[in-house]
Amino acid sequence: MKKKNRILWGSVLIIIGIITAAGMILIRRDASQENQKDAGWQAYWNDVKDDWTQISLLPGSDESKLNFAWYTPENTTDEESNPDMKALAEKTDPETADGKIPSLLIGEGKNMKKAKLYPAVQASAEGVKDSRGETYHYNYVTVSGLRENTVYYYSYDNGKGYTEPMEYRTKGFKEFSFIFAGDPQIGSSNEAKNTGSETYRKTQAEAVSRDAKGWNQTIQAALKQTKNKASFIISAGDQIQTPQSQCPGRDVSYNEIEYTGFLSPPALRSLPAAVSVGNHDGDNTNFSYHFHMPNQSRLGRTAAAGDYYFTYGNVLFLMINAQNDDTEEHRKFIEETIRKNEDCRWRIAVLHQDIYGSALHSSEPEIISMREEMAPVLEKNKIDLVLSGHDHAYSRSKMLKGGKESDPGVKENQRVLYKNPKGILYLTGGSSSGSKYYGLAEDRQSYIAARWQENVPAYSILEAAEDTLTINTYRTDCGRKTDWEVVLEKE
Repeated sequence: MKKKNRILWGSVLIIIGIITAAGMILIRRDASQENQKDAGWQAYWNDVKDDWTQISLLPGSDESKLNFAWYTPENTTDEESNPDMKALAEKTDPETADGKIPSLLIGEGKNMKKAKLYPAVQASAEGVKDSRGETYHYNYVTVSGLRENTVYYYSYDNGKGYTEPMEYRTKGFKEFSFIFAGDPQIGSSNEAKNTGSETYRKTQAEAVSRDAKGWNQTIQAALKQTKNKASFIISAGDQIQTPQSQCPGRDVSYNEIEYTGFLSPPALRSLPAAVSVGNHDGDNTNFSYHFHMPNQSRLGRTAAAGDYYFTYGNVLFLMINAQNDDTEEHRKFIEETIRKNEDCRWRIAVLHQDIYGSALHSSEPEIISMREEMAPVLEKNKIDLVLSGHDHAYSRSKMLKGGKESDPGVKENQRVLYKNPKGILYLTGGSSSGSKYYGLAEDRQSYIAARWQENVPAYSILEAAEDTLTINTYRTDCGRKTDWEVVLEKE
Protein backbone atom coordinates (compact mmCIF):
# COMPACT_ATOMS: atom_id res chain seq x y z
CA MET A 1 0.00 0.00 0.00
CA LYS A 2 2.83 2.40 0.87
CA LYS A 3 4.54 1.69 -2.46
CA LYS A 4 1.27 2.26 -4.36
CA ASN A 5 0.71 5.52 -2.45
CA ARG A 6 4.24 6.67 -3.31
CA ILE A 7 3.60 5.89 -7.00
CA LEU A 8 0.22 7.65 -6.85
CA TRP A 9 1.63 10.78 -5.19
CA GLY A 10 4.55 10.78 -7.58
CA SER A 11 2.14 10.76 -10.51
CA VAL A 12 0.14 13.58 -8.95
CA LEU A 13 3.27 15.67 -8.45
CA ILE A 14 4.33 15.07 -12.07
CA ILE A 15 0.88 16.15 -13.30
CA ILE A 16 0.98 19.24 -11.06
CA GLY A 17 4.43 20.02 -12.40
CA ILE A 18 3.25 19.71 -15.99
CA ILE A 19 0.22 21.91 -15.31
CA THR A 20 2.37 24.47 -13.48
CA ALA A 21 4.93 24.53 -16.28
CA ALA A 22 2.18 24.93 -18.87
CA GLY A 23 0.68 27.72 -16.80
CA MET A 24 4.03 29.45 -16.53
CA ILE A 25 4.45 29.19 -20.30
CA LEU A 26 1.02 30.76 -20.80
CA ILE A 27 1.79 33.49 -18.27
CA ARG A 28 5.11 34.21 -19.96
CA ARG A 29 3.41 34.19 -23.35
CA ASP A 30 0.69 36.58 -22.12
CA ALA A 31 3.34 38.80 -20.54
CA SER A 32 5.35 38.72 -23.75
CA GLN A 33 2.29 39.69 -25.80
CA GLU A 34 1.52 42.54 -23.39
CA ASN A 35 5.14 43.71 -23.59
CA GLN A 36 4.93 43.66 -27.38
CA LYS A 37 1.70 45.69 -27.24
CA ASP A 38 3.32 48.17 -24.83
CA ALA A 39 6.36 48.49 -27.07
CA GLY A 40 4.15 48.90 -30.14
CA TRP A 41 2.06 51.60 -28.51
CA GLN A 42 5.12 53.43 -27.19
CA ALA A 43 6.73 53.43 -30.63
CA TYR A 44 3.52 54.76 -32.18
CA TRP A 45 3.09 57.35 -29.45
CA ASN A 46 6.68 58.58 -29.91
CA ASP A 47 5.85 59.19 -33.58
CA VAL A 48 2.69 61.24 -32.96
CA LYS A 49 3.11 62.89 -29.56
CA ASP A 50 4.57 66.11 -30.96
CA ASP A 51 2.23 66.31 -33.94
CA TRP A 52 -0.41 68.95 -33.28
CA THR A 53 -1.87 68.64 -36.78
CA GLN A 54 -3.85 65.45 -36.16
CA ILE A 55 -7.33 65.70 -37.60
CA SER A 56 -10.61 65.26 -35.73
CA LEU A 57 -13.84 63.94 -37.24
CA LEU A 58 -17.26 64.85 -35.84
CA PRO A 59 -20.70 63.88 -37.12
CA GLY A 60 -22.10 66.53 -39.45
CA SER A 61 -25.50 68.12 -39.02
CA ASP A 62 -27.03 64.93 -40.46
CA GLU A 63 -25.86 61.50 -41.61
CA SER A 64 -24.91 62.76 -45.10
CA LYS A 65 -22.35 65.22 -43.70
CA LEU A 66 -19.06 64.96 -41.85
CA ASN A 67 -17.15 67.69 -39.98
CA PHE A 68 -13.35 67.94 -39.88
CA ALA A 69 -10.98 70.13 -37.87
CA TRP A 70 -7.18 70.27 -37.75
CA TYR A 71 -4.25 72.56 -36.96
CA THR A 72 -1.70 73.88 -39.43
CA PRO A 73 1.46 75.81 -38.51
CA GLU A 74 1.19 79.52 -39.22
CA ASN A 75 4.47 79.22 -41.09
CA THR A 76 3.80 76.44 -43.60
CA THR A 77 6.68 74.79 -45.45
CA ASP A 78 7.34 74.13 -49.11
CA GLU A 79 7.72 70.44 -48.32
CA GLU A 80 5.32 68.24 -50.29
CA SER A 81 4.71 64.97 -48.47
CA ASN A 82 2.31 63.55 -51.04
CA PRO A 83 2.69 64.90 -54.60
CA ASP A 84 0.03 62.50 -55.93
CA MET A 85 -2.62 64.06 -53.67
CA LYS A 86 -1.44 67.54 -54.60
CA ALA A 87 -1.76 66.68 -58.28
CA LEU A 88 -5.26 65.25 -57.75
CA ALA A 89 -6.28 68.37 -55.80
CA GLU A 90 -5.03 70.64 -58.58
CA LYS A 91 -6.84 68.55 -61.18
CA THR A 92 -10.05 68.54 -59.13
CA ASP A 93 -10.18 72.28 -58.41
CA PRO A 94 -7.19 74.34 -59.61
CA GLU A 95 -8.38 77.58 -57.99
CA THR A 96 -8.99 76.05 -54.55
CA ALA A 97 -5.70 74.13 -54.70
CA ASP A 98 -3.58 77.27 -54.92
CA GLY A 99 -2.01 76.46 -51.53
CA LYS A 100 -3.07 79.70 -49.84
CA ILE A 101 -5.78 78.02 -47.76
CA PRO A 102 -5.44 74.40 -46.56
CA SER A 103 -7.98 72.07 -48.14
CA LEU A 104 -9.40 68.58 -47.72
CA LEU A 105 -9.74 66.19 -50.63
CA ILE A 106 -12.25 63.32 -50.54
CA GLY A 107 -13.41 60.76 -53.09
CA GLU A 108 -14.93 57.30 -53.41
CA GLY A 109 -12.72 54.23 -53.06
CA LYS A 110 -8.93 54.01 -53.04
CA ASN A 111 -8.82 55.71 -56.43
CA MET A 112 -10.82 58.61 -54.96
CA LYS A 113 -13.29 58.73 -57.82
CA LYS A 114 -15.63 61.73 -58.02
CA ALA A 115 -13.14 63.59 -55.82
CA LYS A 116 -14.15 66.91 -54.29
CA LEU A 117 -11.85 69.54 -52.82
CA TYR A 118 -13.08 71.52 -49.82
CA PRO A 119 -11.23 74.71 -48.80
CA ALA A 120 -11.00 75.14 -45.03
CA VAL A 121 -12.49 77.97 -43.03
CA GLN A 122 -9.36 79.10 -41.19
CA ALA A 123 -8.65 81.27 -38.15
CA SER A 124 -5.87 81.78 -35.64
CA ALA A 125 -5.58 79.33 -32.75
CA GLU A 126 -4.90 82.19 -30.37
CA GLY A 127 -2.24 81.56 -27.75
CA VAL A 128 -1.29 78.11 -29.08
CA LYS A 129 2.48 77.91 -29.43
CA ASP A 130 4.70 74.82 -29.39
CA SER A 131 8.14 74.40 -27.79
CA ARG A 132 9.80 75.65 -30.98
CA GLY A 133 7.79 78.87 -30.84
CA GLU A 134 5.61 77.80 -33.78
CA THR A 135 2.11 79.29 -33.78
CA TYR A 136 -0.94 77.65 -35.35
CA HIS A 137 -4.17 78.14 -37.25
CA TYR A 138 -7.20 75.90 -36.94
CA ASN A 139 -9.13 74.71 -39.99
CA TYR A 140 -12.76 73.65 -40.40
CA VAL A 141 -14.28 71.68 -43.28
CA THR A 142 -17.78 70.22 -43.68
CA VAL A 143 -18.11 67.46 -46.28
CA SER A 144 -21.61 66.92 -47.66
CA GLY A 145 -23.41 64.56 -50.01
CA LEU A 146 -22.11 61.34 -48.41
CA ARG A 147 -23.95 58.16 -49.37
CA GLU A 148 -24.66 55.28 -46.99
CA ASN A 149 -22.55 52.09 -47.02
CA THR A 150 -19.88 53.70 -49.17
CA VAL A 151 -16.08 53.69 -48.84
CA TYR A 152 -14.38 57.08 -49.12
CA TYR A 153 -10.75 58.15 -48.85
CA TYR A 154 -9.66 61.61 -47.78
CA SER A 155 -6.42 63.58 -47.55
CA TYR A 156 -5.82 67.00 -46.00
CA ASP A 157 -3.12 69.66 -46.17
CA ASN A 158 -1.43 69.73 -42.75
CA GLY A 159 0.99 72.52 -43.59
CA LYS A 160 3.59 70.21 -45.05
CA GLY A 161 1.49 69.08 -47.98
CA TYR A 162 -1.28 66.54 -48.32
CA THR A 163 -1.35 63.51 -46.02
CA GLU A 164 -1.54 59.90 -47.12
CA PRO A 165 -5.19 59.05 -47.97
CA MET A 166 -7.23 57.70 -45.05
CA GLU A 167 -10.34 55.57 -45.25
CA TYR A 168 -13.77 56.68 -44.08
CA ARG A 169 -16.60 54.19 -44.49
CA THR A 170 -20.22 55.28 -44.08
CA LYS A 171 -22.68 52.85 -42.51
CA GLY A 172 -26.44 52.46 -42.78
CA PHE A 173 -28.44 55.65 -42.36
CA LYS A 174 -31.73 54.19 -41.09
CA GLU A 175 -30.55 51.53 -38.65
CA PHE A 176 -27.15 52.06 -37.05
CA SER A 177 -25.04 51.56 -33.95
CA PHE A 178 -22.80 53.92 -32.02
CA ILE A 179 -20.38 53.74 -29.10
CA PHE A 180 -20.85 55.62 -25.84
CA ALA A 181 -17.79 56.26 -23.67
CA GLY A 182 -17.35 57.95 -20.30
CA ASP A 183 -14.63 60.46 -19.45
CA PRO A 184 -11.34 59.78 -21.29
CA GLN A 185 -9.76 62.63 -19.24
CA ILE A 186 -6.36 62.18 -20.86
CA GLY A 187 -3.59 63.11 -18.39
CA SER A 188 -5.65 62.48 -15.26
CA SER A 189 -3.53 59.55 -14.10
CA ASN A 190 -0.72 62.00 -13.29
CA GLU A 191 -0.53 62.10 -9.49
CA ALA A 192 2.16 64.79 -9.38
CA LYS A 193 1.15 68.24 -8.21
CA ASN A 194 0.55 70.64 -11.08
CA THR A 195 3.31 73.19 -10.62
CA GLY A 196 4.28 73.77 -14.22
CA SER A 197 7.80 72.59 -13.47
CA GLU A 198 9.82 70.46 -15.88
CA THR A 199 9.35 67.52 -13.49
CA TYR A 200 5.60 67.88 -13.74
CA ARG A 201 5.74 68.21 -17.51
CA LYS A 202 7.63 64.92 -17.66
CA THR A 203 5.08 63.09 -15.49
CA GLN A 204 2.29 64.75 -17.46
CA ALA A 205 3.71 63.36 -20.72
CA GLU A 206 3.99 59.89 -19.18
CA ALA A 207 0.39 60.07 -17.93
CA VAL A 208 -0.88 61.21 -21.34
CA SER A 209 0.84 58.28 -23.03
CA ARG A 210 -0.64 55.86 -20.48
CA ASP A 211 -4.16 57.30 -20.67
CA ALA A 212 -4.13 57.58 -24.45
CA LYS A 213 -3.19 53.92 -24.63
CA GLY A 214 -6.18 53.01 -22.43
CA TRP A 215 -8.46 55.23 -24.55
CA ASN A 216 -7.17 53.51 -27.68
CA GLN A 217 -7.79 50.06 -26.17
CA THR A 218 -11.41 50.93 -25.35
CA ILE A 219 -12.06 52.22 -28.86
CA GLN A 220 -10.51 49.10 -30.36
CA ALA A 221 -12.53 46.81 -28.06
CA ALA A 222 -15.77 48.65 -28.86
CA LEU A 223 -15.15 48.50 -32.61
CA LYS A 224 -14.44 44.78 -32.33
CA GLN A 225 -17.69 44.35 -30.40
CA THR A 226 -19.61 46.08 -33.20
CA LYS A 227 -17.63 44.28 -35.94
CA ASN A 228 -16.48 47.73 -37.09
CA LYS A 229 -20.05 48.77 -37.81
CA ALA A 230 -20.28 51.69 -35.38
CA SER A 231 -21.18 54.94 -37.14
CA PHE A 232 -19.60 57.19 -34.50
CA ILE A 233 -18.61 57.45 -30.84
CA ILE A 234 -20.05 59.80 -28.22
CA SER A 235 -17.65 60.99 -25.52
CA ALA A 236 -19.41 62.11 -22.35
CA GLY A 237 -16.99 64.99 -21.74
CA ASP A 238 -13.67 65.71 -20.05
CA GLN A 239 -11.65 64.79 -23.10
CA ILE A 240 -8.56 66.09 -21.25
CA GLN A 241 -7.42 66.72 -17.70
CA THR A 242 -6.14 70.31 -17.52
CA PRO A 243 -8.58 73.25 -17.67
CA GLN A 244 -7.22 76.52 -18.99
CA SER A 245 -7.52 78.03 -15.50
CA GLN A 246 -5.02 75.44 -14.23
CA CYS A 247 -2.50 75.84 -17.05
CA PRO A 248 0.60 77.58 -15.63
CA GLY A 249 0.35 81.23 -16.60
CA ARG A 250 -2.95 80.30 -18.32
CA ASP A 251 -0.84 79.07 -21.23
CA VAL A 252 -3.35 77.29 -23.48
CA SER A 253 -0.49 75.35 -25.07
CA TYR A 254 0.13 73.52 -21.81
CA ASN A 255 -2.70 71.02 -22.38
CA GLU A 256 -2.11 70.53 -26.11
CA ILE A 257 -0.27 67.27 -25.40
CA GLU A 258 -3.50 66.04 -23.77
CA TYR A 259 -5.52 66.88 -26.88
CA THR A 260 -2.86 65.05 -28.89
CA GLY A 261 -3.42 62.03 -26.65
CA PHE A 262 -7.19 62.18 -27.09
CA LEU A 263 -6.87 62.38 -30.88
CA SER A 264 -4.09 59.80 -31.16
CA PRO A 265 -6.05 56.49 -31.51
CA PRO A 266 -5.67 55.52 -35.20
CA ALA A 267 -9.35 54.50 -35.35
CA LEU A 268 -10.36 58.14 -34.87
CA ARG A 269 -9.12 58.85 -38.39
CA SER A 270 -12.23 57.00 -39.57
CA LEU A 271 -14.57 57.14 -36.55
CA PRO A 272 -16.27 60.48 -35.87
CA ALA A 273 -16.37 61.51 -32.20
CA ALA A 274 -19.23 63.66 -30.90
CA VAL A 275 -17.69 65.35 -27.87
CA SER A 276 -19.59 66.72 -24.89
CA VAL A 277 -18.14 69.66 -22.95
CA GLY A 278 -16.98 68.52 -19.50
CA ASN A 279 -15.93 70.56 -16.48
CA HIS A 280 -12.27 70.03 -17.45
CA ASP A 281 -13.09 71.29 -20.98
CA GLY A 282 -15.43 74.18 -20.29
CA ASP A 283 -12.95 77.08 -20.14
CA ASN A 284 -10.60 75.79 -22.87
CA THR A 285 -10.67 77.92 -26.01
CA ASN A 286 -8.60 75.28 -27.80
CA PHE A 287 -11.47 72.82 -27.35
CA SER A 288 -13.30 74.89 -29.96
CA TYR A 289 -10.22 74.86 -32.21
CA HIS A 290 -9.90 71.07 -32.21
CA PHE A 291 -13.58 70.17 -32.72
CA HIS A 292 -15.84 71.45 -35.50
CA MET A 293 -19.28 71.06 -33.91
CA PRO A 294 -22.38 71.08 -36.14
CA ASN A 295 -25.38 73.35 -35.55
CA GLN A 296 -23.63 75.11 -32.71
CA SER A 297 -25.84 77.53 -30.78
CA ARG A 298 -25.10 80.80 -29.04
CA LEU A 299 -27.07 79.33 -26.16
CA GLY A 300 -25.30 77.35 -23.44
CA ARG A 301 -21.97 78.89 -24.40
CA THR A 302 -18.66 78.83 -22.50
CA ALA A 303 -15.16 79.39 -23.85
CA ALA A 304 -15.20 75.84 -25.20
CA ALA A 305 -18.50 75.78 -27.10
CA GLY A 306 -22.23 76.32 -27.01
CA ASP A 307 -24.97 73.70 -27.08
CA TYR A 308 -25.10 71.88 -30.42
CA TYR A 309 -27.04 69.11 -32.12
CA PHE A 310 -27.04 66.66 -34.98
CA THR A 311 -29.41 64.07 -36.38
CA TYR A 312 -28.64 60.59 -37.58
CA GLY A 313 -31.40 58.45 -39.03
CA ASN A 314 -34.49 59.03 -36.90
CA VAL A 315 -32.50 60.08 -33.79
CA LEU A 316 -31.95 63.64 -32.58
CA PHE A 317 -28.79 64.12 -30.48
CA LEU A 318 -28.84 67.18 -28.20
CA MET A 319 -25.33 67.99 -26.94
CA ILE A 320 -25.81 70.17 -23.84
CA ASN A 321 -22.88 72.18 -22.45
CA ALA A 322 -23.67 71.75 -18.75
CA GLN A 323 -20.68 73.94 -17.80
CA ASN A 324 -23.04 76.82 -18.51
CA ASP A 325 -25.47 76.63 -15.59
CA ASP A 326 -28.18 78.77 -17.21
CA THR A 327 -31.03 76.26 -17.40
CA GLU A 328 -33.20 78.77 -19.26
CA GLU A 329 -30.70 78.91 -22.13
CA HIS A 330 -30.62 75.12 -22.35
CA ARG A 331 -34.42 75.02 -22.33
CA LYS A 332 -34.57 77.45 -25.24
CA PHE A 333 -31.98 75.47 -27.17
CA ILE A 334 -33.79 72.16 -26.62
CA GLU A 335 -37.20 73.54 -27.58
CA GLU A 336 -35.90 75.37 -30.67
CA THR A 337 -34.01 72.29 -31.82
CA ILE A 338 -36.96 69.95 -31.35
CA ARG A 339 -39.21 72.29 -33.35
CA LYS A 340 -36.76 72.02 -36.25
CA ASN A 341 -36.58 68.22 -35.96
CA GLU A 342 -40.07 67.08 -34.99
CA ASP A 343 -39.85 64.11 -37.36
CA CYS A 344 -37.08 62.45 -35.27
CA ARG A 345 -38.61 59.57 -33.37
CA TRP A 346 -35.92 59.30 -30.71
CA ARG A 347 -34.43 62.10 -28.62
CA ILE A 348 -31.12 61.59 -26.84
CA ALA A 349 -29.57 64.30 -24.66
CA VAL A 350 -25.87 64.24 -23.80
CA LEU A 351 -24.55 66.30 -20.89
CA HIS A 352 -21.41 65.76 -18.88
CA GLN A 353 -22.68 65.96 -15.30
CA ASP A 354 -24.67 62.86 -14.35
CA ILE A 355 -27.76 64.23 -12.67
CA TYR A 356 -28.86 60.71 -11.74
CA GLY A 357 -25.49 59.06 -11.10
CA SER A 358 -24.36 56.82 -8.25
CA ALA A 359 -20.76 57.68 -7.29
CA LEU A 360 -18.77 60.49 -5.67
CA HIS A 361 -20.47 63.45 -7.34
CA SER A 362 -24.06 62.23 -7.04
CA SER A 363 -24.79 63.93 -3.68
CA GLU A 364 -23.00 67.22 -4.36
CA PRO A 365 -25.11 70.41 -4.18
CA GLU A 366 -24.25 71.32 -7.78
CA ILE A 367 -25.58 67.98 -9.04
CA ILE A 368 -28.70 68.05 -6.88
CA SER A 369 -29.45 71.57 -8.14
CA MET A 370 -28.98 70.46 -11.75
CA ARG A 371 -31.22 67.46 -11.10
CA GLU A 372 -33.97 69.71 -9.77
CA GLU A 373 -33.68 72.22 -12.63
CA MET A 374 -32.75 70.22 -15.73
CA ALA A 375 -34.76 67.01 -15.25
CA PRO A 376 -38.15 68.80 -15.58
CA VAL A 377 -36.95 70.50 -18.80
CA LEU A 378 -35.86 67.14 -20.23
CA GLU A 379 -39.14 65.51 -19.22
CA LYS A 380 -41.27 68.31 -20.67
CA ASN A 381 -39.48 67.89 -23.99
CA LYS A 382 -39.98 64.11 -23.99
CA ILE A 383 -36.31 63.12 -24.01
CA ASP A 384 -35.99 59.33 -24.17
CA LEU A 385 -32.43 58.81 -22.98
CA VAL A 386 -29.77 60.92 -21.22
CA LEU A 387 -26.08 59.99 -21.57
CA SER A 388 -23.64 61.41 -19.01
CA GLY A 389 -20.21 60.99 -17.46
CA HIS A 390 -18.44 62.88 -14.64
CA ASP A 391 -18.67 60.14 -12.00
CA HIS A 392 -16.18 57.71 -13.60
CA ALA A 393 -18.43 54.84 -12.51
CA TYR A 394 -21.14 53.10 -14.53
CA SER A 395 -24.77 53.42 -13.51
CA ARG A 396 -28.19 53.00 -15.06
CA SER A 397 -31.26 54.61 -13.59
CA LYS A 398 -34.73 53.22 -13.40
CA MET A 399 -37.21 54.69 -15.87
CA LEU A 400 -37.79 58.01 -14.14
CA LYS A 401 -40.35 60.78 -14.06
CA GLY A 402 -40.32 63.39 -11.31
CA GLY A 403 -37.40 61.55 -9.72
CA LYS A 404 -39.43 58.36 -9.17
CA GLU A 405 -39.78 55.11 -11.07
CA SER A 406 -42.47 55.59 -13.70
CA ASP A 407 -42.22 52.27 -15.54
CA PRO A 408 -40.81 49.01 -14.10
CA GLY A 409 -40.34 47.46 -17.53
CA VAL A 410 -40.48 43.75 -18.33
CA LYS A 411 -37.48 41.84 -16.95
CA GLU A 412 -36.50 38.44 -18.36
CA ASN A 413 -33.23 36.60 -19.09
CA GLN A 414 -31.00 39.52 -18.03
CA ARG A 415 -32.90 41.88 -20.29
CA VAL A 416 -35.27 44.70 -19.44
CA LEU A 417 -37.78 45.92 -22.00
CA TYR A 418 -39.62 49.22 -21.76
CA LYS A 419 -42.57 49.27 -24.17
CA ASN A 420 -43.73 52.79 -24.95
CA PRO A 421 -41.57 54.02 -22.04
CA LYS A 422 -43.10 56.55 -19.70
CA GLY A 423 -40.19 58.65 -18.52
CA ILE A 424 -36.45 59.04 -19.09
CA LEU A 425 -33.61 56.54 -18.75
CA TYR A 426 -30.30 57.99 -17.48
CA LEU A 427 -27.04 56.21 -18.34
CA THR A 428 -23.71 57.23 -16.79
CA GLY A 429 -20.52 55.99 -18.41
CA GLY A 430 -17.53 54.78 -16.40
CA SER A 431 -13.94 55.62 -17.25
CA SER A 432 -13.12 54.85 -20.87
CA SER A 433 -9.34 55.25 -20.46
CA GLY A 434 -8.65 54.02 -16.93
CA SER A 435 -7.22 57.45 -16.01
CA LYS A 436 -9.44 57.91 -12.94
CA TYR A 437 -12.09 56.00 -10.98
CA TYR A 438 -14.51 57.05 -8.24
CA GLY A 439 -16.07 54.72 -5.71
CA LEU A 440 -19.81 54.10 -5.67
CA ALA A 441 -21.91 55.77 -3.00
CA GLU A 442 -22.17 53.60 0.10
CA ASP A 443 -25.95 53.38 -0.15
CA ARG A 444 -27.44 52.77 -3.57
CA GLN A 445 -29.90 55.53 -4.42
CA SER A 446 -33.55 54.66 -4.87
CA TYR A 447 -33.47 55.87 -8.48
CA ILE A 448 -30.69 53.45 -9.51
CA ALA A 449 -31.51 50.20 -11.31
CA ALA A 450 -27.94 48.98 -11.84
CA ARG A 451 -24.40 50.19 -11.17
CA TRP A 452 -20.88 48.83 -11.56
CA GLN A 453 -17.37 49.83 -10.57
CA GLU A 454 -14.44 47.43 -10.75
CA ASN A 455 -11.77 49.99 -11.73
CA VAL A 456 -11.72 48.70 -15.29
CA PRO A 457 -12.45 50.79 -18.41
CA ALA A 458 -15.85 50.13 -20.00
CA TYR A 459 -18.06 51.30 -22.85
CA SER A 460 -21.62 50.94 -24.14
CA ILE A 461 -22.94 49.98 -27.56
CA LEU A 462 -26.26 51.47 -28.61
CA GLU A 463 -28.24 50.22 -31.58
CA ALA A 464 -30.88 52.49 -33.08
CA ALA A 465 -33.71 51.15 -35.23
CA GLU A 466 -37.08 52.53 -36.29
CA ASP A 467 -38.92 51.24 -33.22
CA THR A 468 -36.17 50.36 -30.73
CA LEU A 469 -33.10 51.63 -28.92
CA THR A 470 -30.95 48.82 -27.50
CA ILE A 471 -28.15 49.31 -24.95
CA ASN A 472 -25.40 46.88 -23.94
CA THR A 473 -22.39 47.72 -21.75
CA TYR A 474 -19.06 45.87 -21.68
CA ARG A 475 -15.70 45.75 -19.93
CA THR A 476 -12.79 46.82 -22.14
CA ASP A 477 -10.37 44.18 -20.88
CA CYS A 478 -12.35 40.99 -21.52
CA GLY A 479 -15.56 42.01 -23.28
CA ARG A 480 -17.87 40.71 -20.54
CA LYS A 481 -21.13 42.57 -20.01
CA THR A 482 -21.45 44.72 -16.90
CA ASP A 483 -25.24 45.06 -16.98
CA TRP A 484 -28.37 43.62 -18.49
CA GLU A 485 -29.40 44.49 -22.00
CA VAL A 486 -31.86 47.39 -22.02
CA VAL A 487 -34.40 47.92 -24.81
CA LEU A 488 -36.64 50.94 -25.31
CA GLU A 489 -39.44 50.20 -27.75
CA LYS A 490 -42.08 52.45 -29.31
CA GLU A 491 -45.06 51.00 -31.10
